[in-house]
Amino acid sequence: MAERRGSFSDGTAKSVFEDRSPLADIPAFRKDFRGKILGTWKLFSAVGKENPVAFCDPPEALLRTTFPLGAQKRGNNRGIAFFSDKGDCAVFCFHESHEDVKLGSEDPTAAVENSSLDEVAHCFKTQLCFAGTWKVAKLDQEMAIRVAQTTFPNYRDESITRHVKHLRSTESTKMELATPVMRTSGLASEYQSFQWIKAPPSSQELVTPWIVGVWDISSFEVTKNGSTDKSFPLGKYPTGVAFYDPGGYYGIIISDSAAPVVSTSNFLFLNTLASTKECKASYQGSFALYGTYSTNSTTFVHRIWHCTLPNWSHMIMETEHTFDRINRECLITTVAESAPKSEGSHVDHISSSVKVVLKMKKRAS
Repeated sequence: MAERRGSFSDGTAKSVFEDRSPLADIPAFRKDFRGKILGTWKLFSAVGKENPVAFCDPPEALLRTTFPLGAQKRGNNRGIAFFSDKGDCAVFCFHESHEDVKLGSEDPTAAVENSSLDEVAHCFKTQLCFAGTWKVAKLDQEMAIRVAQTTFPNYRDESITRHVKHLRSTESTKMELATPVMRTSGLASEYQSFQWIKAPPSSQELVTPWIVGVWDISSFEVTKNGSTDKSFPLGKYPTGVAFYDPGGYYGIIISDSAAPVVSTSNFLFLNTLASTKECKASYQGSFALYGTYSTNSTTFVHRIWHCTLPNWSHMIMETEHTFDRINRECLITTVAESAPKSEGSHVDHISSSVKVVLKMKKRAS
């Protein structure tokens, strides 16, 4: 099965895997369905159905409505999804209570060490982020996602299937991704439906167009201010991916391939059945954030909407960069603590606490 990877540029490239559908080679089908999925989507709402008596095919009247991400208001930017034309994807979702807990440090490693098991377990159970490849799965509008990096290690290297709705209309600005069957959780079963809307441009200035695309992350290091000791929260050789779209949105997820799984195969946010020790061990194996970005000739400004480390949410990560055009490699480093900032006050910036270095390589288009 041939794999293809690339940027967000428009085109009719084939899916990341050979599509076995009988209509796979019909351009009109691909343009109508697959083409409408491409781009960046913001989470609009999340609703679930729960069957307390665990019938295999329960009547609608027995199902209870649930809210997987909490009873949050619609359109409050608790999630974002990226789908590229070469079959790359990333999805970020956060529960409304994720930031009710702040961990003990802005350093990802020290944050876990200086926090209680319950606090770390809460952070683990209130976010789900994953990245991988996607393809059109069936004629009845299904999407299959092969997970590579994830904050829930049980999904690693697994395939996730979702029904896709609302994309047959001429105005394809709304998409619903739903689990195709009821799943079992103890004595109850549940499905979840996430509604997304196309993300409008963020109106951020982009003067370095080379950043747009999909990048592989090979290094993630953090140094606390006042210290010379570098830490590698996900080991010296993590795997990660960064999405930078032309509309000014970005998403980054990094994981340790050795992160341990937990004792349940279903991730149900706060209802996930896993011990606090399991949650802590798994939580330490990943790091993810997303938001909007802008660029100038010397710096990137990353506005963090949400981060798996809640201390970073709603902060700014301003970075300097070097770009090797021949090897397509980029080194991103947070600006010095004492350096003047493009926006916000000193305490609004990650660099007020830690120095962050990311090494990335752009995937070929």
